Order: sequence, then C-alpha cells, then structure tokens
Amino acid sequence: MSVASDVKQKVDIVDLISESVVLKKAGRNYKGLCPFHQERTPSFVVYPENQTWHCFGACSEGGDAFSFVQKMEGVDFGEALRILARRAGVSLEPQTPEAVQEARDRDRLLELLDHASGYFSEQLQSASGEEARRYLAGRGIAAETAAHFRLGYAPDAWRACLTRMSADGFARHEIIEAGLVVERDDGITYDRFRNRLIIPICDQRGAVVGFGARSLDGSHPKYLNSPQTRVFDKSRLLYGLDKARRSIADSGTAVVVEGYMDVISLHQSGFPNAVASMGTAIGEPHLQALVKAAPRIVLALDADAAGNAATLRGLALASETLEEEGAPTFDGSLLRFERRLAAEIRVAVLPAGMDPDDIVRRDASQWKTLIAEARSLVDYNFEVALAETDLSDAKGKSRLARTLLPILAAVPDPIERTHYVERLARLIQVDAKVVELELSGMRGRPGRTERAASIEVEVVVTTSIGPEEYALGFLLRSPDTAGQVDETLAQAGLEQLCTADFQDAANRSLFESIRAQGAADRLSLRSSLSAPLRQRYDEIQRIWADAPELEDRVLTQDGVTACLRVRERRLRHQLRLLEQAAKEVETQEERKQLETAIGSATRQVLLLSRALAERSSLRVKS
Repeated sequence: MSVASDVKQKVDIVDLISESVVLKKAGRNYKGLCPFHQERTPSFVVYPENQTWHCFGACSEGGDAFSFVQKMEGVDFGEALRILARRAGVSLEPQTPEAVQEARDRDRLLELLDHASGYFSEQLQSASGEEARRYLAGRGIAAETAAHFRLGYAPDAWRACLTRMSADGFARHEIIEAGLVVERDDGITYDRFRNRLIIPICDQRGAVVGFGARSLDGSHPKYLNSPQTRVFDKSRLLYGLDKARRSIADSGTAVVVEGYMDVISLHQSGFPNAVASMGTAIGEPHLQALVKAAPRIVLALDADAAGNAATLRGLALASETLEEEGAPTFDGSLLRFERRLAAEIRVAVLPAGMDPDDIVRRDASQWKTLIAEARSLVDYNFEVALAETDLSDAKGKSRLARTLLPILAAVPDPIERTHYVERLARLIQVDAKVVELELSGMRGRPGRTERAASIEVEVVVTTSIGPEEYALGFLLRSPDTAGQVDETLAQAGLEQLCTADFQDAANRSLFESIRAQGAADRLSLRSSLSAPLRQRYDEIQRIWADAPELEDRVLTQDGVTACLRVRERRLRHQLRLLEQAAKEVETQEERKQLETAIGSATRQVLLLSRALAERSSLRVKS
C-alpha cells in the first residue's frame, strides 16, 4: 500500500470536512453549504461510504480528502499529503538526511521572516515610524487595514534590523540568506531595507516568505523586493492571495492589479478578490494559482495601450516579432493557454491617469462596472492592434491581418471564430472568405490524401493501473495528445479535458503539471514534481516501458480515446451521484436543480458517446 493510500484510509472525510463545513445527515450521506462558492441551498454532499465529496451547485467540484485540502488550503498534492499525514499520524519517511536538513532550514527561515515582520510592525508604531504612518494616512489606509496586512517600517539606519535579529538569536548567515541584509564583497553587511514602508509578502497559507518595501524619501528604486530565496520566488507568488483566496472562490473572479497598495486599498474598500504580482509580468504559475480558486481572471491594466501590449507579451501567453515599424505581432498561444486552464481571462483597461486606488476612493461603483465589463482577450487584442495600425493604406491592412490572424486561429469555438473573421474582414475591407482561407492554412488543416487501406493496431498496455493512469501514460509519451483531445471535445461541443476529470488527487496534480509544463521534456517535467508525484510518474513510466513502439500518429489517436474514456468515466460517476442525490432530496427546489443537472450530465454523456463512436469508426481507414 502506498503512503497516500495509507493516509487516505486513516482520515475520515466527514470529520475532515466538518471542520470547515456545517454538515447535516441526509440519508446515508451528509449535506452542507459549499465552501467554494456562495449558495443558499445546500448542494455540497459528502459520501462516507466511498470517502468522497461533490458539489452539485455552481462550482461542480468534487474529489477525495486530498483534493478537498488542496482546494481549501490552496496547496499542491504534495503539501496536502503532508497535512493529512500529520493528521493521520502517518510518517512520510524514509527521508534522506539532506531532505530532513532542508526541511529544518526552511522552517528556520520562515521563523526568521515571521519574526522580522513582527519587528517591522513594531517599528511602524514607534516614534521613528511617524513618516510611514503619515504616508499611510495620506493614502487613506486605516490602522486596522495596516494591521490586517501586517504593514511595517524599516528604520533609517544601516544595521538596525541586523542588530535586532542577531540579538534575538538568529545567526548572521541566516539573516543574509533571508534577504534582510546585504553582504558586500569585502564582508561588510548592512540592512537591505532602510527608511521604507514594509509590506510582508505571504504564501497561500499566510506564512511570510519575503517583503516588498516602498521608499518614503523619494530614493530609488521606488519599490524594493526581497531577493530570490528558497521560500521567495516572485515568478510564483501573488501578493494578497492568502487573504483574497476565499473571496475569489466566493465571487468566482480574481482581479490582478499592478501594485501592493492597489491590493490593500481595494481590500479595504470592499473588493477583497484583488491580488498583484511583484514587479514581474503575470506568468503561467500565477494564473494557475488563481484558476484553482476561480474560473474568471481579470487583468486590470493601465490605459497605455503600448504598456498593455507589453504586459500581455510578458505573460508568456503571447509572443512578439518585430516588423519594420517595430510593432508587436501576437501569436495565439494566450488563447490556447486560456483553453488549457479552462479559465476565462479578461482585460479591464483603467481610465487614463488613474489607478485602482484612485477609482475606488472616488466612486467604488465605477470599479465594479470596470471589472464586470472587462473585455475578452480577443477583443482586447483587436483594440491594441487597431491603436497601433494605420488602416489608410494596403500595407497597414495587411499588417493588421498578420497581427490578428494567429489570435483568431487559436479561438476554439467556430461560431466565435467566424464572428471575429467577419470583424477583421470589415476592418481591412476584404471578403470574409479571403480571411477564412488564410486562417484555414494557419490552423494547419491537412488536405485529404489517398491512403492504402490499413487496419491500425490499438496500443494495449497490460497492467493493473486504472484508466486515469493509462491516459496519463499517453499524455506523457505523446505530447500532441492533449491538444488533439481538446480539439475533439470542442468539436463535440464539450469542454476541454481538465483536472476535474481525474478522480484521484495525485493523478489530478500530475495532469495539471503536464498541462502547465508539457510532456515533451520529460526530465524537466519530472524534476519539477513533488516527491509523491514523482513516485506516480515513475510508476506510469515503468508500466509503459514495455509497451510497443508505435508511430506518433497511432499513439496520439489511441491517447485521445483513452482521455475521452476518462471524461466518460467521470461523467457517468457524476450522473450516478446526481441520481442518488435526487432520491434523497427534501424540497421541490432541490429536486428541480438536480433534474436540471441530471439532464445536463446526460446530454454530455450522449455527446461523448457519439464522439467515441466516431473515433471507433475511424480505426479502419481507406
């Protein structure tokens, strides 16, 4: 038995969830209000018999004890395993001496950073912190808000923090490693932060991992962050996410703004679903963290179109090639990213010369409207491209088409794509068929060619692994499989393959990593996984090691079928749960909701069965 299975066996899911959700007995099961979205009628069901949970309401989430902890705490599978192992009294040993020391060093570093945060907060309330308090008052930040965000002050002295931390028992090398102190080449050390407002930066669980520091005397840089450490990685952290996560889940929307003070001001003004990056472009790890809590992500950007374009390029969601005039040409990868995350990413452009703080202090309702009316990524790219293109001559029209066609090629929905094709055609004053012809070539649709009749052999892996691991094996062996699966599902009118399709928590996390990083570079993918996920990865690879070597096309085709089977399995399981719940409902309103959900799930099963039948009929090609 694996460690994860042992932990799962020893944790009672009803006891676990009861600590966060008020549950009431409903037949053999338990019901309560879903903790992941707002609702009045309980739609969250816990099943003691198979130790699972499912929400039949708006979020439609479900899973086991591991997935519940992952979603509630905003952690990955490895951390959820550690949390539940401690609860169950299960040791995750054997650990190497190096791993034990690494854990101790990490805990010590977090202890030091938390202690330093307390020191900075103390200094904010001292006589030397008067200037920082005046700055906060001028920004309209209340004392309660400052305390909530643990704001502090670094004195205008060269060694104040170093002296205090040393006196409190921390070693010089620890203080340097934490980024609180800078060591010069000649060995002289001094405080990194001096005469600055201190903004503690926390991980998703609320542990202080670093600091942002704003200058109070006009010195540069205006904002100074902690350096990269073993616990502080700007490319993966979002400021305020620890405090915003519950609100993001309740509202279904995460709002990404540009600065720390914007986040603080928005939370104070009643918009606690705001987060910010730390002087870096919003990247894929940031958005992955957000989409775990909410399906809708709004990027609130300033009004400078060029700046907005640069921001989007920095997401690694759009690429740039410099043309003669130096304007950006985007590819469609940001749309593919949006599909991959099963997220809706939108852009809210702020009024010229205003930041979120200005807006909410003047008129909070304006902020609500801006977020509610945020543009889609395609519409936003149209606006940016139009602002930078002169359509008065043929060259400008051609350039606009070259800029936008890669974006349109990535739009999965054919009706939506046709809408934008017609819009582009009107702008450049050509027939829509001309644009569609160019687009068809870019989408890489292969022409029909005569092939000799052949019967293709399906890949068979004789193993005890389940259908989820079987599908993951295909995704790991054939990097093209994921895209083909999504295209097949889109053609069937279904959503792309997502983490919810995998019922096992470890498989969910492994699938999420494959989605995020791709399977092409297996060594890189493996090294990025936590120890429990590496174990699952290795199990799958060992089983597949003896599989026959087949051409990529065959692997991809059979991989698509395997992944569709995973979706089918999830839908049929969901349908059984819905039908069981329908037998136990107490009110007409609940029965009506469940009947609607059953109808929707049944339609999806039929569409999927049709897609599987079509794939089966294509096994013999002529």
